[in-house]
Amino acid sequence: MPSLKSYSQIVSKEQSKPLQKFTYEMLYGLLTGGSVRLSQIARSLKEDTVLLYTEKRLSRNICGRIDTGKLEEEYLKLVKVGRVIAVDNCDIRKNKGYEMPYIGRIWDGSEQSIAFGYNMLQIEAVNKDRSGFPLAMRLHSYKAYKEGESQNKLLLTEARRLSSLFPNRIWVFDRGYDAGRIMEGLRKMPLTYVIRQKGTRKLFLKDKSFLVKNAWRYIPLKERGRQRIGFAHVEINGTEKIHTIILVKRPGRAVVALLSNHKAKDMKDAERLLDAYKQRWGIEESIRFLKQSFDLEDIRLLRYEALQRMMVFVMLSYGFLRLNQKKLLERNMVKHFSEPPRFTMYRVMEGV
Repeated sequence: MPSLKSYSQIVSKEQSKPLQKFTYEMLYGLLTGGSVRLSQIARSLKEDTVLLYTEKRLSRNICGRIDTGKLEEEYLKLVKVGRVIAVDNCDIRKNKGYEMPYIGRIWDGSEQSIAFGYNMLQIEAVNKDRSGFPLAMRLHSYKAYKEGESQNKLLLTEARRLSSLFPNRIWVFDRGYDAGRIMEGLRKMPLTYVIRQKGTRKLFLKDKSFLVKNAWRYIPLKERGRQRIGFAHVEINGTEKIHTIILVKRPGRAVVALLSNHKAKDMKDAERLLDAYKQRWGIEESIRFLKQSFDLEDIRLLRYEALQRMMVFVMLSYGFLRLNQKKLLERNMVKHFSEPPRFTMYRVMEGV
């Protein structure tokens, strides 16, 4: 696996020499300082100069001409993408960031309340062993949208870009991504989607029509281990394409409904789609790790482009940890007597 120096040189090879140095400094500072605050990154560099001068230089560069698109392009050549790609949205709460650009109202999922801050679109390749690689981290605010732009269009733009690089993958989405326009856009791409449904979508099965929340009354569920599963081929409004609805019922829990544009051949094929959706939990763990290990909510930059670029550097730092996960975990084993947990990234971070 590449060292941080060689990794930085690979992803920044299309940049000028000063910006190559800046890329290394940002990755080093994020990984050793554990914070997106520029002053903390500058402090981690331990330069033999006044700290304020280092911080100002970093600020000029992140607000300058660095092409983070080229950084991402080179990075994506290094990642290992399995068969499942997960999509989620997280919030970056900044209740006291009054002077920050385009700050707007968001829904804070952890506090279950409205707050001020930014949303971030997260796309990640996830695997059964809870390994995976971040593919996109897009900080955005509805206040910054130009005419014709929206959160849905941002998602479709990123899905189009990544599905062309990694075609024929299964993309999994939680509730909130079942809007008709999103599914219509995804159907035009070389991917299979599995989207959890809210329950208000109307389905058509032969000569019957019903809402998703009532689908269990029309689709028989069969015992499969500790859960009951059923599936059927249905039609939905807005397209003639046949979809597969998958219902899952566990003891003491409500029925979960998943909709896919793949026409499942049999129960085994439907369970394959269900297993892909279950891997979505990996992106939830990654978001929690990124928020804690890089202190995302402590970000303090006064240009919107700089905020977005900082998220790219966080993604590149996380990608480096994933590429070197095994080596860094072995280095940190001597500090712990117990077996590593299922999600090992916190110990990996300690091994930097």
